[in-house]
Formats: sequence, structure tokens, C-alpha cells
Amino acid sequence: MNFISAVKWVRKGASKAVPDKIHFSEEELKELISEAKEEGTSCATEELEPQDAVSGDEFDFAHYDNEESTLKANVKDIVSFDEGVGKSKKVPKKKKRRQIDDSDSEDEVINPDDNLILVGHVDDDFNSMNVYVYNENDGDMYVHHDVILKSAPLCIEWLNASDVSEHSNLCAIGEMEPVIGIWDLDIVNCIEPVYKLGRAKKKNPSKNHGHTDSVLSLAWNTELPHILCSGSVDNRGLLWDLHTGKVATELTVFSDKVQTVLWNPHDPYSLLAASADGYMRNFDCRLFDQFQKWNLKAGVECLLPHPDNEYYCFAATEDGSIHHIDYRKKKSIFSFHAHDKEITGLSFSKNHPDILISISADENMRFWNVNNEFECTFSKNPKLGPLYCMDMNPDHPFLACVGGSHLSRNKKIMKVVNIDSILEAKEQSHTPILPSKDVVSESFDVPLLENNDIETEPNVPKVSKKSKKKLKVSKKKTNFDVTKMKNKIKLSKKKKSKIVKK
Repeated sequence: MNFISAVKWVRKGASKAVPDKIHFSEEELKELISEAKEEGTSCATEELEPQDAVSGDEFDFAHYDNEESTLKANVKDIVSFDEGVGKSKKVPKKKKRRQIDDSDSEDEVINPDDNLILVGHVDDDFNSMNVYVYNENDGDMYVHHDVILKSAPLCIEWLNASDVSEHSNLCAIGEMEPVIGIWDLDIVNCIEPVYKLGRAKKKNPSKNHGHTDSVLSLAWNTELPHILCSGSVDNRGLLWDLHTGKVATELTVFSDKVQTVLWNPHDPYSLLAASADGYMRNFDCRLFDQFQKWNLKAGVECLLPHPDNEYYCFAATEDGSIHHIDYRKKKSIFSFHAHDKEITGLSFSKNHPDILISISADENMRFWNVNNEFECTFSKNPKLGPLYCMDMNPDHPFLACVGGSHLSRNKKIMKVVNIDSILEAKEQSHTPILPSKDVVSESFDVPLLENNDIETEPNVPKVSKKSKKKLKVSKKKTNFDVTKMKNKIKLSKKKKSKIVKK
């Protein structure tokens, strides 16, 4: 099992140029190990030898300073680099930064024109969120650092909550566990989130709050940045107050797991939520007891508001259908079958507002013309296996990050796709390529013309002298035959006129 469960872009300039690093002392490491044992790692103590279990010094920290080796965990202490090498050489601007210098210090720097990509990765029992650095100018892309998670990440949401906390570059991660972790992206080597939303402990269940099952979706309100919405398998949607870290409002009208939540960008008080029971609801934050409801007859996988019209949105279901919904009507105004399996992502590109992009577990990425009755303009297989997630770049609207799944670890499961190049290539393939009179294309068997002043069609074959003579003879014969026919017609007319006179 090797797949990408969630992807999220971080806009340029949101990260620190050099993120902070955490270094743990021996005492802090001991505390972390003891806490891990209390939370359910008692199986590790059962495998210890009797003398280690009695002493309580599992990793032999008592003799740590007496070891002869001076190697530390920090890479800078293991390998030293000559800083003077290569300073006199001029490096071309087009080269990637990883080719300029192999040192970690070069890769740790995040430039102002760099985007971050937050990628939830599940590799068998190992769960993590990888933080990629991507630069569109030089095509550079690499893992800057990663965050090890206790369970599989299911959704990721970026938070620029500078008015909520002193940290302005945060991300919320929903996992298989009911607790939502808020991580600081400007801190490297962090093993715990800066704070958590919810509490789920078996020892004191009366003190638990928040969700009671896996968190499937997250949505941050950009207009009201202290509000974060979450949907869960426990059939509830929760609105969190990030100032207090507590639940402000609870939505309990769902009869099945809440699979997607989304704030309407045209109205900060409008919340869209859809569940596996096939219903999509539109809530007003000021009147939660009143909401609109649409029955889409299949579990809703994802939602997408229209970029220009505040009354329109799109919903994709597990049966491969896309529904065009108008908030002012009780039923979807248009529905069509788009994929053979569940649709896992919908998006629009600012460069192509009339093109709707969809991805599915059937391994295909398709483009639909909204203005032409949702005609499929193009279908592409990114070769990432079943596709599970997609997000558009906020700074470069023609870039989409797509995540998929492969059993083999040697194949790609994540890719940055250029939407413009795909659509331009499709448009060029539709337009016929006609050769000019002066230039001969290899795809056409067109002879070079000696006299360019003569206007002729490009596909006229060469005519030899013999064939020209044959053409002249055939023309004479046809002319002769035509005169014969005319004479016969004249004679027959004369005979008819004589008979009529008699």
C-alpha cells in the first residue's frame, strides 16, 4: 500500500527563509520515550531483555557520553564541506539549486518565489506529511522536511492564522484518529503539533471533546480566520474556534459520515457540507437550524463552488457523476456521468474558467467545457494509478498537483501537471496543418513547384509528358463523342417535327 492521500499548495512568501530546527536533549528524549510507552507502546518493553527492563535504561543513555565515537545525529557534524570551493565559478541561472551545491544548508533555504506542497503519504504502516519545495522558474522540486504521523493523513488544510496565533504558517491535518493536529511549517524536526483540536483518551472519556472518529475533511474560513470546520466519520460537522481551541458549533443533521465541507468564497457565512448518504446541504452560519438540502442519490465525494457565479456549485459523487447545482432551485439543474468510478477531485483553473477539471479512481483526469453542455474536451491518464487528490497552485493557476496510488514503490504517485500545456496541445491537434506553397511538409507528398507564380493546389501530383499526351487524346475523344450525341439529338428533333406537321 503506497498512495498519496491529500495534497495542498502553500502560496509564495508564506514560509520563513530558514525554518527553525528543534534539538532534543537526553532528558527530553527520555520524557518522549516514556510518554510513548504510556500511550500504547508497552509491546516494546515485552521484547526487552530482563536486565534492560529492570534498569529502565533501554537506550543506554547512562554511557552515552563515554562512547569513543564523536558522531552526532546532526549532518553538519558528520560531514564538513569546503566553503571556498566553487565560489570563483559562475553558475548558470537555469541550473537547479540541488545541482549547484550538495550541502543541506542550500536546500534548507526557502526562496521568496518558492511554493510549498503539503503531501500526505501512506506507505504501509508508515504515515507522514512530506513538505516539498517547488519552484516554477527553474523546475526545482524536492522534499524539504517531513512530519511523522501516528495514523494515516486523510485531509490537509493550510492556515495563515496570523491574527489567531504568533505562527502564521500553519497546517491542520485530519487523520484516522479523531484529534486534529495543527503543525507549524516553519519548524523542522517537530514530533508533536503546536496544539491539538479535540481530545480522545480512553482513561478519562468524560473529559473527551471534539470528534469521536476519523476526520475526513477540513475547511478554513479565509474571511473569518478564527473558524475551522471539520467533517468526520462520526456523522458530525464541527466548527472550531481557533482562539480557544474549542467547538463553537456542532452540526448533527447528517445520517452518515460527513465526507466534504467547504466555505463558499462568495459568502463567508455560507457553509457547504455533503455526506455519504447522498445529501448536500448549504448552511448559514447565522441560522444553523435552517439549511437547504439536495438529494444527489449517491455518496458525495467532493464539492466545488463556481468561480464567477455565487449561486452555482458542482458536486461529484461516488458513482462517477457530476451535478451542477443552483442554490435557488431544489434540484440540480444538470447532471452527467463523467467517470467509471468515484470522482475524488474537482477544480477550476483561473486561466480557463470555462473548463472544469475532474479526477477519479479510474486513473483518468478529464476536462469539461462548462459553456458547451459539459462536453469532454480532453481525457488524460497521468500514469499515477487511481487518483485520490488534486489541488491548484494559488500563484500559478495553470499548475495542478495530483496524487495517486501504486503498489510498486518504484513508480511515481505524485505529479505537478501543467493544465495550459495540455489544453494547448489539444487545440493544436484539432486544427489541421496545411503546407504552404513554398515550404514542403514531410507529412504531405507535395512536389516542389518550379514556378511559384502559378497558383495550384498543394496536393497536385507530377504529370509526365506521356500522361499529358494521353490526356489530350482522351479529351479529343470525349469532344468527338459529345458532338456525335449532339448531332443525334438534332436529327431526332427534326424527325419529330416532321411527324407533327403531317
